Amino acid sequence: MIRSLVCMCWLGAVLAAQQPQTYIVDAANGPGAQFTDITAAAAAVLDGSILRVRPGWYAPVVVDGKGLTILCDSGVIAGSPTGSTPFLLIRNTQPGQIVAVSGLVWGGGSGLHVLDAAGPVWIDGRGRPISTGDFRPACVILRSRQVVVRAYWMSGEPGCVVEDSVAVFESCQMNGVNGYPYGKPGGGVMGVAPGLDALRSDVQLAHCSVFGGHGAQNLFIRPGAPAAQLESSNLRVLGLSSHPLTGGNTPASTPQQAILGTGTARVEPQIPMTGTPPAGPGITLTRPTMPSLLSQDSAPGGMLVVQRYGAPGSVFVVALGLPGPIATLPGIVDPLWFDPLRYGIESVGVGPAIGPVVIQRPVPNQPFLRGVNFVWQSADLHATGVVELSNPSPTVIR
Repeated sequence: MIRSLVCMCWLGAVLAAQQPQTYIVDAANGPGAQFTDITAAAAAVLDGSILRVRPGWYAPVVVDGKGLTILCDSGVIAGSPTGSTPFLLIRNTQPGQIVAVSGLVWGGGSGLHVLDAAGPVWIDGRGRPISTGDFRPACVILRSRQVVVRAYWMSGEPGCVVEDSVAVFESCQMNGVNGYPYGKPGGGVMGVAPGLDALRSDVQLAHCSVFGGHGAQNLFIRPGAPAAQLESSNLRVLGLSSHPLTGGNTPASTPQQAILGTGTARVEPQIPMTGTPPAGPGITLTRPTMPSLLSQDSAPGGMLVVQRYGAPGSVFVVALGLPGPIATLPGIVDPLWFDPLRYGIESVGVGPAIGPVVIQRPVPNQPFLRGVNFVWQSADLHATGVVELSNPSPTVIR
């Protein structure tokens, strides 16, 4: 076990020193730039490299079969306003290859796609929208085993699709499109899509809001969509009363149930859910109190900040570790996402009656730390003896 953030950063520096140099991507080909296109840079550099991207408009980004960290300055936009290509496509990575993308803004076309990624994928949108609209989902995750998407506002048909994957969404909003009373403009069937569509997957939502599309009426009534449509999937929903699961309205009727389909759903009791009952007959719904974490990236010389939420009075431990494969611990339902041999305990305490526990750790002002990835995770010990793990929350030194 590594005892402190200082030791963690020292180890991170050792790892960073083993990587190729950082490369500069600049659409304007300014001083010091080695590339003008992100995809060309991703194809040319060695596995594990770091790309620092200056502001500008870029073609859709593809990372194929390679670990890579892409750190975008404010104002980096990728996509094609008239095309259907994903603005960010990550695919075909191997276990141990980490892809981290921070701050890439959707600039048109299709949404975010992660396909056949066997290694960890961290994507931070810094609160920006992906609004693909009709016929296209804003986010697609297929056959990928360790994906975290943070801070994107996603709207599409549906908002997000997760299939045969393990995925975590943090501080996101998912919106399914609404139906059209008389068909879609230009023809086609009426819309109505859920915010989240999960097939044979494990999905965690941490402090996310999810909305199903509203129904429509023509010669018949098309009901509103649920917030989440599951097919043989497990859904875990963490957050506060400000993070609802809301089914779409049905004409002349009440809002749709929050969750439909088949599978299990654990939803914190304070999270509002539409419908009576809020889940369909194929869903096993429970409402336990569970811990959750929110973290943010930091630059060298800055501050890593994490907020821990959980049951008042429970004993908690917050740890910070280097990424590792998902590990299942005996007697604990949810998995560990960091390396159990390379982590540090950053805080121990008792959950307060109100509000989060805020942990702040300074990052040494060493530029070579840029691109180092960490994962925060909390464990809560309840009075009943049950141990609950929080969502994993990755952070990148940028």
